[in-house]
Parts: sequence; C-alpha cells; structure tokens
Amino acid sequence: MSMRHTLGAMVLAIGPLRVAAQVTAPPSTQRVNGPEAVRQYVGGALDTFQKVSVHRESVDWKALRDSVFARTAGARTTDDTWPALQWALRQVDRHSFMQTPRPMPAAERPPVPPPSSVPATTAGVPPKPPGPVPIVGHLLDEQFGYILVPMFVGLNRTTFVDSLQTLIRTFDESKVCGWIVDLRQDHGGNMWPMLAGLGPLLGDTIVGSFFTTTEQGSVWRYRDGHAWAGESEPPSWGGRGTLPPYHARDPLAPVALLIGRGTASSGEATLLAFLGRRNVRSFGDSTAGFNSVNNGFLLPDSATMMITVGYSRARLGRSYALKVAPDDRIAELPGEPLDAPVPLQRAKEWLARQPACEKRNRE
Repeated sequence: MSMRHTLGAMVLAIGPLRVAAQVTAPPSTQRVNGPEAVRQYVGGALDTFQKVSVHRESVDWKALRDSVFARTAGARTTDDTWPALQWALRQVDRHSFMQTPRPMPAAERPPVPPPSSVPATTAGVPPKPPGPVPIVGHLLDEQFGYILVPMFVGLNRTTFVDSLQTLIRTFDESKVCGWIVDLRQDHGGNMWPMLAGLGPLLGDTIVGSFFTTTEQGSVWRYRDGHAWAGESEPPSWGGRGTLPPYHARDPLAPVALLIGRGTASSGEATLLAFLGRRNVRSFGDSTAGFNSVNNGFLLPDSATMMITVGYSRARLGRSYALKVAPDDRIAELPGEPLDAPVPLQRAKEWLARQPACEKRNRE
C-alpha cells in the first residue's frame, strides 16, 4: 500500500497509520455537536468516500447519501452517525469499515473488523481462531520444508521475521528439494513482516504491486531481508528482522502454497507475492475474498474510514479476483478444520514430481 495503508490487509497492512486524506477540519478527540455540524461531518465523509472508492463509478451515490442522511436525521453528535457510515461503507464494499475511537452508540451496531496494522494490507477478515496461531515449521519426508505462516497484526516485529528466515535457513541447510508454505491460517494484518520472513523464497525482486484510486503502481519489494512498498530504497516502516538476511541455495526451488477460506487480506497479498514466480503451485480452496487495498481517512472526531481504494497485483502485473482460486482445488467441507490434510498430501505429491526432488531421490 510510499503506500502505507491500513488494510490489512488488507487492510492491506499499515504502519504507522497513513492518513491519506482528511475530511474536514484537523482531527481531535472531541465530539462534534449540533445538527448543522453533524450534517457537514456526514456530508464530508460521504464526499471522501465517493471520491476515493474503487467502486466510485458503479454506485448510486445519490441514493446512498439520501439513505445515510435519513439514518442520521436525529443525530446529536458525530458518534451517533457512525453506525450509518459503517452501514454505507458495507453497502458498497465488504472490506471497507469504520474504526472509531469510542464504541458505537447504537444498540445493534454493525460488526467492526479488527483493526489493521501498518503499510499496505487488509483487515476485517474471517474470524480469527481462538488464541494466536504460532509460526510452525517441520521437515517433511526428509525432503520438504513446511512452514505455517499465521496472521500478524501490529507494527513490524523482528522476531516474527527472524523466526521465518531461521526456519528457511535450517531446512535449506538440510538440503530440502522443495517448500510448502501454508497460508490457510493467515487471516491478514501486516503483510510486510510476512514478506520479509519469506523473502529467501521470493527472491530479491519486485514481488507485487498496488493499483489504487489514490496512487498508481506502488510496487512491493523484497531485498536483503527487508520488504516494503514504493521507492527503490527501503523506508523505515517496512518489514525486517535483526539477523543477517538468508539467501536460499536454490532461489527457484519449487514452492507449494496451501490456501483456503482462512487465507485473507495480507494472507492473500502474501499469496500474490509468489504468483508469477517459477516453480510455484497452489493447493486448497479459494481464499476469503479480501484481496483489496484499504486506505485510512481520518475524520474530524478521530474516527477513521477504512475505504477500499484499489486491488493488489502479482509480481508480473496480473490482477486477480477478490477470491483467489488455487491451481489445484480441493474443496473445503463445512466445519472442516483449516489444516485439513488432503491439500498437504497433494502438495507433497506435486513436489515429489518436480525435477529438483526427482534428482534428489535418485541420488
């Protein structure tokens, strides 16, 4: 998302929060009172929404505005308008939402997605499983390096990046012939630590891009342990660790990606970063459908509208649908756990047929 979005992730991830636009006056933590001030607040918010939304050409904005003003007719403070603005955002785009400094006043307020985290990403995705999912790594069949990448919310954490790179180094020193990257429990957050940690498998190159209504062609980069978007030199907010960056023995070793309904927002961005790289194939079911770019727009009372302003593209510039389909589809059954074994088995079978693994098994 220099694109520092609050999406992650989509949003897509952020950090620090980039206020891409301001609706009216400088922000404060005070409520805005009075019917006319409240009406101006709502009008300004809707003006910004219409201007930057990726769907701006396809929405009946007059009808939407009329509905929002009708819903806020009795509002005394801007807090009272948040449920109506949340409703408007969700009418247009399932990934857009309100982040409010105080709880919404309505008794039956719409659900608010979890907060996004730093530059470029996606938030508000499927419900997160109980408790944090750890980074997991296994050496499978003595020839495949398996890495489970969980969601990550917040600013860059060097231990997250270092853990992923250390797993890659450890398995690579065992001379694995292929990799399995499991994104089925990556529900989003901040994409940059994910890309920085997996960088040795991505390669020192451009791995994707954002295309938005506010900024065109902001590319995602990985180089020497650092992942970021935009300029050719790394900014201070990107994902990075503290250990010396690892460089894989074979930077084009085959990679099997496990994806499914739990792969969302920044998890979908991480998937896209691999697509277009040689020797990559995905297994599982279609992703959650938050493969879009959100930007944060700060309102005068410190509420923030997270508005979908664009989409992500893979490293070769290809655009994908909001739900990214796998190369090898294994439909997930209702109630089936996210770590179902069939996609993993299919991935291992595919890796075993790749030249690098066939050669290893002959030796």
